[in-house]
Amino acid sequence: MRYIRVFFKTFIICLAFLFSCCQLYAQEQLQELQKSYYNLSLGSKERFLLTGKYAQALYFANEKALASQLLNDNIQLAKNYPDKQYYAYLNCIAAMNSYNDRLFEKSRFYLEHAKSVLPIINDNGIKAYIHYCDGWIMTRQNKEDQAVSQFHKAITFLEKAPQTDANIARKLAVYKELTAIYANQRNYEFQEKYTNLLLKTAKAGQNTNSLFDAYMQAGYLFEEEYRSN
Repeated sequence: MRYIRVFFKTFIICLAFLFSCCQLYAQEQLQELQKSYYNLSLGSKERFLLTGKYAQALYFANEKALASQLLNDNIQLAKNYPDKQYYAYLNCIAAMNSYNDRLFEKSRFYLEHAKSVLPIINDNGIKAYIHYCDGWIMTRQNKEDQAVSQFHKAITFLEKAPQTDANIARKLAVYKELTAIYANQRNYEFQEKYTNLLLKTAKAGQNTNSLFDAYMQAGYLFEEEYRSN
């Protein structure tokens, strides 16, 4: 009994240490993004792109008001920028953040603004991201069939887009959503199809976290198949 108590005490200490390390790393990343953000020119395309990462980092660090203000300020600037892809991109992030906060009307407002410029955007990666965002929200509204349609449109555009880190990350996000939908429907054939695509794409990229996540999804698939038969 004493050994069990010692084990659990050690385990809890290790968890606390790991949590502290993760918090420290996240804070360092946030500070680095902040520094990079303010070193870029106001209203530049480079700053618009970094705004998305910085706003997401702020949001998940529970600095939601600051993240929202950052997005809104840059959305207004991007609205007057000739290339509307940045306007759409930032509206998509604002739409998903708002939906997470259960601000559904606000989320729809941002999403509609992102979709409004879809016909005049040339960048296939951003076109895909708009469809991904639409599908992401539909999934959480229990509109899985409509979401699947949007995710397939996203994949079509991503296949035409340059295979940059950003577009690979978008493809991984789409495959992950499709895997989750088919897992929920217990459609193991399609779950396996998109799990394999998720794993193949993650292996081709350079992101260790994505690869870890893909292997976890594959493990979950085999566990579910085992449980069903």
